[in-house]
Amino acid sequence: MQSIIRRLCATALCLTLSAPAFADDALDRIFDTENLDNVKSGMTLAFTHIRETHNPEILPALERNIEVAVEGKVEGKESRSVIVSFKEGERNVTLSPFSDGGGNPMLVFFLESLAKAVAKSTGGSPFYIKNRIVETFQRGTEVSPIEIVHDGKPVEASRILYAPFAKEKVKDRLQNFANMEMVFTLSEAVPGGIVEIRAIDDPKAEDGFREFIVFDGIAEKDE
Repeated sequence: MQSIIRRLCATALCLTLSAPAFADDALDRIFDTENLDNVKSGMTLAFTHIRETHNPEILPALERNIEVAVEGKVEGKESRSVIVSFKEGERNVTLSPFSDGGGNPMLVFFLESLAKAVAKSTGGSPFYIKNRIVETFQRGTEVSPIEIVHDGKPVEASRILYAPFAKEKVKDRLQNFANMEMVFTLSEAVPGGIVEIRAIDDPKAEDGFREFIVFDGIAEKDE
């Protein structure tokens, strides 16, 4: 787990935390550095990243397809190289390689995107938003066992919910994000471990901000 924490530090999501601060069952599952172990080298995972927004003039909606390609071992190391690429309309982007020793990079990708989106929507500081996310991780939460359908079969999964701004004293500055919830759906039966990561600005509202990354399956190779 320490490897993924270091990566979060590198993206400014983790500023002052040490590994023991994350020592609860929920975070152990989310930041599991072995969640790519059930993905064979040469396999590519496909995800969809969608954002729905209540104010497109400030924060545009998006829909992009993401691929996480797990390659062979890096020369001289035990870890494998992981390449993340995404396509959004005519735009194609490939990120710098990750290491599979840091777990599924979709976690960092989502948290960074979410923090920037909330900051842009509220006019606040992305560092402030990131600090609130880190603090909600520190507080801990419960893991709810659930059942999902994967490849047409029922499998065990976990649902983990956080409310990062629940203890915020000055909620006006957060506007409609004051009651935001982050929900992680995870399963060891799913390649890469992540079934879905979702954030909703106000669970009681019929419309508004929604951002989520969902696992689509194994990407088909081009012939």
